Amino acid sequence: MPSNRRQYFVKGGVVALCLAAQLILTACGLSAESSKDAITLSPPATEGVAGASTPSLEDLVTPGVLTVAIFNQSPPSTYLSPDDRLIGWEVDLAKEIASRLGVEARFESVSFPSVLDEVESGGADIGIASMFDTPARQQRVDFIDYYTGGTNWIASRDSAFDAEAPCGSRVGAVSGSAQLNDFLPRISLACITDGQLPLDVIGFESLADATAEIIGGRLDAAVADGPVASFAVGASFGRLASVGNAMEIQPYGIAVGRENEALQTAILSALDSMVADGSYLDLLGRWGVEDGYVTQFTKNGLAVQR
Repeated sequence: MPSNRRQYFVKGGVVALCLAAQLILTACGLSAESSKDAITLSPPATEGVAGASTPSLEDLVTPGVLTVAIFNQSPPSTYLSPDDRLIGWEVDLAKEIASRLGVEARFESVSFPSVLDEVESGGADIGIASMFDTPARQQRVDFIDYYTGGTNWIASRDSAFDAEAPCGSRVGAVSGSAQLNDFLPRISLACITDGQLPLDVIGFESLADATAEIIGGRLDAAVADGPVASFAVGASFGRLASVGNAMEIQPYGIAVGRENEALQTAILSALDSMVADGSYLDLLGRWGVEDGYVTQFTKNGLAVQR
């Protein structure tokens, strides 16, 4: 059902400029599928930030290092700047969590579907990729929920695409995303049930690949989570537009191994301390994504005692 609860806005000329380059050059020129680029960021030399719990984290993949599986083609959440620096609001969030736990943050760039694979296999301590916390994914990992977002449609600004009547359209989404695996199949099934043509659904490595197909006239529309969709529209030089309202507001979750309860508790404590000192909302505000803030962090969508 359409919702008017969220509208996403883009702030910052530098950030918008990078996405403009990304739309033209396909995500600033680095393939997350073909590489696992390790970027280590050292926190300040401190025993931890006041208000944050710093328990013994004995089950980290590498002692003293928080290894973060990340998808680097999803601005403004995570992406590469024109000078190949990993940036984005989720990058900043992961760095701040690591700092408050008194460890280093090391980012491993992988494809979106591989983020969960890395956490589930033990190759990474956590995964963060604007990933909806869904029951299906909870069968593989636990989630610490830190944000909420919905699904938005994108189409060419001069097209006649109607989000309320998408049947028979050629539509794209990121491979492995909830939009591709769940949202669009449900829409397509509803079309068939209603006696109309199904959607022609296509998976892409990144939203930039999908929007390039829209601009080229080979795709009718695409769907993505709200901040990413809004960012793409804002950097398209007027060629793209959001269609309809945000749908199906859901929590984003940091993926953590189901057996690693000490790390889960530590992340919840670090997030709580960020709310307490105001840095959580400040971080979201710097990237223009504060509309998705939450007042309580949960585990697998449920409140936890801590």
